[in-house]
Amino acid sequence: MWYLRINLVFVVAGVVIPGHSGYRHQHKRAFVMGSISITVPTLSTDNPTDKLGEVKPLKDIRINVKSTDFVEDANRTGYTIIEEPSRSKRQLRILCVGAGASAINFAHEVQESDLDLDLVCYEKNDSVGGTWYENKYPGCGCDIPSVNYQLSWAPSAEWTSLYVSPIVTRPIITTDTRNCSYSSASEILAYFKGVVDDYGLMRYIKLSHRVVGAFWNEEEKMWHVKIQRGDDPNDVFEDKAHVFINATGVLNKWKWPAIKGRELFQGPMLHSANWDYSIDLKGKKVGVIGSGSSAVQIVPSIQPSKSF
Repeated sequence: MWYLRINLVFVVAGVVIPGHSGYRHQHKRAFVMGSISITVPTLSTDNPTDKLGEVKPLKDIRINVKSTDFVEDANRTGYTIIEEPSRSKRQLRILCVGAGASAINFAHEVQESDLDLDLVCYEKNDSVGGTWYENKYPGCGCDIPSVNYQLSWAPSAEWTSLYVSPIVTRPIITTDTRNCSYSSASEILAYFKGVVDDYGLMRYIKLSHRVVGAFWNEEEKMWHVKIQRGDDPNDVFEDKAHVFINATGVLNKWKWPAIKGRELFQGPMLHSANWDYSIDLKGKKVGVIGSGSSAVQIVPSIQPSKSF
């Protein structure tokens, strides 16, 4: 019978006994070194009865633990424990594009975080609210019941569209959508503006600032972002960030449908995402392209005094 010896060297570093102030004031360190020698039986060419896969008794396995070294002074070993909590010295700068629902929610998360985060949200419009600020077509509203379309950390009981029982005077939260209507765009916009004011989130937001470009600098490990102030294309400056977030959504970059001959139409053309209230539709024959949620809201809103 032959035996195979395996020598293992182990190191246990960073064994810390914290003081009364926790991990910021550690008063003892440990550095343990040692070795284990394990001897296990193997097949022997001298013993033809040994067979591959034969189970050997446990007593044939020999384990020998050699000397260990316990060092209280970590500096003598070259190992040092950083006496600061993880990520405490690194500030992360974050740039966010937009100040709609997603950006408002993220700003609140940053405000509640115990990490060292420096956030700026650049919004091209002169108001927060995102799509609820830009979409102002007749009948514009949400197709989700008001009680469900709100931030979980900022619930409101002041939605005027909530179903009110004739027996009680307070709104009733119900899953029966037959008794629950939907908030208008103006009311939802007022809600988000109120949240920003109530929670002091405006300190993270810069209005009338449009992001016009961005690129990643590999050497600096930073985003370089170009921002335009107001409507002047020549008033552009650069900002830098470790993290760059796109919170622009998908509802604010509208375009005309690719309908052949559309540009030849001589009358006024309106788009639901860019409604022009200066155009009077009274007495005019109106054609509506599409039958989605916007059309479902627009048609009944303009129908009483218009023909189709």
